[in-house]
Amino acid sequence: MPAAIPTLDPVLKSLENGRLVRSWVAIALRVIAILAVVGGLVAAYRALKYLSQSGSTGGGLLLGVLMVLAVAMMAQIIYYRAGAIARLPDSRFTVIPIVSQMLRCAGEIYAAFALVFGLGGMVFLWITKQSPLDLIGSFAFVVPRAAAGSAGVFVGGLLFLVYTLVAGFVALLLLYAAAEAILALVTIAQNTEKK
Repeated sequence: MPAAIPTLDPVLKSLENGRLVRSWVAIALRVIAILAVVGGLVAAYRALKYLSQSGSTGGGLLLGVLMVLAVAMMAQIIYYRAGAIARLPDSRFTVIPIVSQMLRCAGEIYAAFALVFGLGGMVFLWITKQSPLDLIGSFAFVVPRAAAGSAGVFVGGLLFLVYTLVAGFVALLLLYAAAEAILALVTIAQNTEKK
């Protein structure tokens, strides 16, 4: 009797029901969370070093601490969503629920960043009378163009906080809505398949 020829059936079945894809995505997200913490700590160190050399130590120290807090929040959100993806049930619709979780993750990260950066930017503006957008350079596109400083330091700081909070909340709502719309497609497909 000839020896059995190895097949890819178990791997293909695992891909088909989503188990393998979910595992890979969950592992990748956990690695990204760890890299985000390391990268965030390095960025906070560099920012603190730059700010101490430029003489903006009070506001810079606060912003550095808040940057570490933001990175910790981001890593926790990513790690949570990795677990949510790993716990998704087997299904013929593999990728859509994963994309839904990733959209939620993106909304949560942006909202957390907006909260922390809004608070830190407001206080930074109050202490240094300098726009916090100058500190993030090429990443300033992720923050709405707030009137930081144009309406006076105190009011400009408050406006900066309000703008970032509104932007974070809107981003969270839009990305959650997109995530739910994608899941609605799965529900429609499943209900159509049963008929």
